[in-house]
Amino acid sequence: MKLGLIMANKTKPGEKHCPRCAESIKAEATVCRHCGQEFTPDEIASAVKASKQGLGIKAGGCLVLVVVFLVLYSCMMKVTGPTSPLVTGQLQEMKDKVAQDAIEQYNMAVESGTKIDRCVHAGLVSAAFSQAQNKDNYAKWKQTEEADCAAAHARYEPVDRQVTAVEPSASMRAQRSANLPKAIDAVAEKLPFDEGHFDASMATFTVHQWSDLQKGLSEMRRVTKGPVVILSCEPSELDRFWLAKYCFEVIAAEAGRYPSMETLAASLGGNVEVRAVPIPLNCRDGFNEAYYGRPERLLDPHARLACSAWTFVDATATARFEQALSKDLKSGAWDERNGYLRSQPTFEGSLKLLIASP
Repeated sequence: MKLGLIMANKTKPGEKHCPRCAESIKAEATVCRHCGQEFTPDEIASAVKASKQGLGIKAGGCLVLVVVFLVLYSCMMKVTGPTSPLVTGQLQEMKDKVAQDAIEQYNMAVESGTKIDRCVHAGLVSAAFSQAQNKDNYAKWKQTEEADCAAAHARYEPVDRQVTAVEPSASMRAQRSANLPKAIDAVAEKLPFDEGHFDASMATFTVHQWSDLQKGLSEMRRVTKGPVVILSCEPSELDRFWLAKYCFEVIAAEAGRYPSMETLAASLGGNVEVRAVPIPLNCRDGFNEAYYGRPERLLDPHARLACSAWTFVDATATARFEQALSKDLKSGAWDERNGYLRSQPTFEGSLKLLIASP
């Protein structure tokens, strides 16, 4: 297991690591498909040469060591028993090594990753220490995780104007960045403000979580003199995304949670405009359509954690999705159908901005 972790950090034969985003790409690639990093002819030639001369041997060596390790470990289990001090100590050593490896990955995210990357990798560290039953380090990294995730989500809130935030969750209020004003403890269905108190109001990916949609929208309209803006998705357009072919269950879960733009418009009244929101190829958020041109990312369970719809999908459907997408990426079938998306600057999917003016 320890060697397996080390092996995962090696470059596979015929591939190289992008120095900018650390993703694995073909050695012959002139441009990184993940971040757009360009390579000179000399860099390409060097990568191709390295991939042919040594990496296959290294990978083979790792595999041999893994086999030897597993055989020895199996023999040790038979001789000493799974609960012997020797086995228990080595298992703990492995868990500690996993935690240290997770910290190294977190430091890389801090150095060159996005805020979302920091949030995800801090969560991996806290989970590793939880598995290792290290309570002190778990508590420490859980605080780091909460702070990083709060910072990652704070970008939705503009800082160049006066904003009053409403947040019913005490834990989320506690995680707000120090440079932002404190959030009001309230719910959309009962806003503690006078009629026409605000010039404008906005709800970002939240209406599907309200207990009473009609009441919440009515309250937004009551306290707002000007436009009410809703950022959400149109459930009837979710199946435009190629993910529908591989996991219709997650698309159905999403569609069942979100109210339609028609429903929102009817509830808010006035003059309503609905705009499609183009999703950029390098979108830093973690919702499913953000990976329209980076399908490999959706094979990462940690990347999928950022999208709550996956929590409504059972393990069988998720495993089927991983198997089918992995197969099509390996065979080239995905690229035959959708390869153009890898370089398409934006994707117009289900993401919508609804603007309701009185």
